[in-house]
Amino acid sequence: MTIPPPPRSVLVVDDVPDMSTSLGLLLAGLGFSVRTALSGEQALCLIRDDPPDAVISDIEMPGIGGIGLAQAIKRDSSINALLIGISGSAQSLRAAADLFDHTLLKPVSIEALEELLPHEDWNI
Repeated sequence: MTIPPPPRSVLVVDDVPDMSTSLGLLLAGLGFSVRTALSGEQALCLIRDDPPDAVISDIEMPGIGGIGLAQAIKRDSSINALLIGISGSAQSLRAAADLFDHTLLKPVSIEALEELLPHEDWNI
């Protein structure tokens, strides 16, 4: 079994601009190349243009929410991204757990991100 390299590019998807921006800045500070999207629809466009190594998505969004986004990503065999679902609701996390590689309760801690998104020894 081949272990994939650690993620370098991360797409943050959250319909709350302050949340997507702050999480994006936090990840950029850890050395990741970060893009943000404010909807599942926008995320799908970004993913099709340039697939990220990891997607961190709010589960509950209008339109295509995190569940729909995860389903679309999993249907596309050309996309091999680590999927992390986030929500302020533990119930939503439980309902979506099978679709995501990991789920995190908001607010997301830097320690949790560092554990899920290894980044040491990168030459970015």
